[in-house]
Amino acid sequence: MKEQIKNLNIAGRVYLWKYKEKTTKFPDWHFTVDRVASASLLELLKMMYECEWSSKKEIHLTQPTENQTRVPNFDKGYAKWKGMETLILNFKKNVEKEYWEIRQKDNEVEIVFGEDKFEKLKTAIEGIPKGLGDFGIYNKSEEDILYIWWNLDS
Repeated sequence: MKEQIKNLNIAGRVYLWKYKEKTTKFPDWHFTVDRVASASLLELLKMMYECEWSSKKEIHLTQPTENQTRVPNFDKGYAKWKGMETLILNFKKNVEKEYWEIRQKDNEVEIVFGEDKFEKLKTAIEGIPKGLGDFGIYNKSEEDILYIWWNLDS
């Protein structure tokens, strides 16, 4: 199954960005996908869940559009942001169920998560094409926040 996960093509557009100004309103990462990417990511998550072992997948990111960065309405949509090139989803089966950590290295962001956060991420990705968003997934300390937004370009 790990080889299938590695070879799975993630179609569509996946967006991940962070605002450059450190704020209390939106201090961490922002995430959305188009309809095609939502379906691809749900297929990936299903495979990861069915895999006997922990698994991870590297995903190419698309730079967010002006429409996407306006959804959070930070600085009326004109706040400066930084997009990333790669997202790694890392589903760990040997950690506590509530585990959630976001790591950044250069132009890469890795999200490491346990089973309960897996379910929250899956539900979030399912909801984006339905216009759902404006909430976050975070760790027990309410840090490493991934803000989920609906997609205006879908």
